[in-house]
Amino acid sequence: MRISNAPKGLLIVTISLVLLSQAYSAFGATKIALSMDRTVYSIGMKVTIVGQVLGSFDPDSPAKITVTGPSGNSHHSASVSLDSSGGFTHQFTINSDTSLIGRNTVEVTHQTVSGKVSSTLTFEVRDRASVTIQMNKGSYKLGDDVILQGRVSPLLPDSQVLIQVFNPTNNAWSFKSVSASSISPDGQFMVELGKLAGAKSIVGTYTVKAFYAASTASVTVTFPVVDSDSQSQSRKTEQTKQSGQSSASTPSKVEVVEKESTSASAAEVAKETVVQSEIKNTNERTQEFTYIVLIKDSNGVTVSLSWAKGMLAPNQSLTMGQSWIPEAPGEYTAEIFVWESFNNPVALSGKIVRTIIVE
Repeated sequence: MRISNAPKGLLIVTISLVLLSQAYSAFGATKIALSMDRTVYSIGMKVTIVGQVLGSFDPDSPAKITVTGPSGNSHHSASVSLDSSGGFTHQFTINSDTSLIGRNTVEVTHQTVSGKVSSTLTFEVRDRASVTIQMNKGSYKLGDDVILQGRVSPLLPDSQVLIQVFNPTNNAWSFKSVSASSISPDGQFMVELGKLAGAKSIVGTYTVKAFYAASTASVTVTFPVVDSDSQSQSRKTEQTKQSGQSSASTPSKVEVVEKESTSASAAEVAKETVVQSEIKNTNERTQEFTYIVLIKDSNGVTVSLSWAKGMLAPNQSLTMGQSWIPEAPGEYTAEIFVWESFNNPVALSGKIVRTIIVE
């Protein structure tokens, strides 16, 4: 009743104030949530920025990204469309300009119907990464423990060293990862690769590959494995014995079946992808196992190595999965292995290869 008796001018002012208050409230509730895949990078690495405009947003207005270096000069900019939930993902590679070494800033802005909102994050850039490795011996004999020593530079708190070892027939002999927490402050590390025992440990030249800083740094070395006359004779005797044994005494096997109906699957950049398989113990005894997923890019460079250990009862089936977050679009290959363990890398199944398309 009071509003109906008020002068028209006062009514208009009152309504205008209410609308402005609502607009201010909506503007104040809108913000941009930002995250990055790392806090420290080296030159040559890819940066992944993931964000979402929370609250009121304009789906036709992109998120504008500006990256500035320590000097305050912009060295990267982009406009990224928002999805239906206001989310966006963007990647760029840190170029070789040494003036970028130091503290960098990412600023993201978005123009809503009520005004502009923005958010910032900072990250550190260090010099281009390198990795060196050497074996603890010039050559090995069957039965020896193989130990690797290495050094990385610079030390990146969010990066690990991935190590692959292949035997003379190019079969995977060992996979290891060295976490950042296992690397000393001066960049040195040591890792036991395994004992030269089992079916895959044979005489010949082995190849060791090490990758660091998201595979922007890599190195390859080789080492020989020799056999003494007594070891050779003992090995031949053992092989003769094995050839006369029944099939019931052969090493246990684990059957691996893909969970998906096709060998190709799709994934998205910066979104978790799970590589799944169903494994089954086809033997009449309990079997220890290690489920390994190795992912390579189109150039054959390893971008992810993960594994899980477990135990299978006789004839038990189990669904295994390892997650991976792609950093760039492209075609990737997932290789799935089941070993007895890393210390005893006896293959319990054949290798499964899958193609993953990342968009």
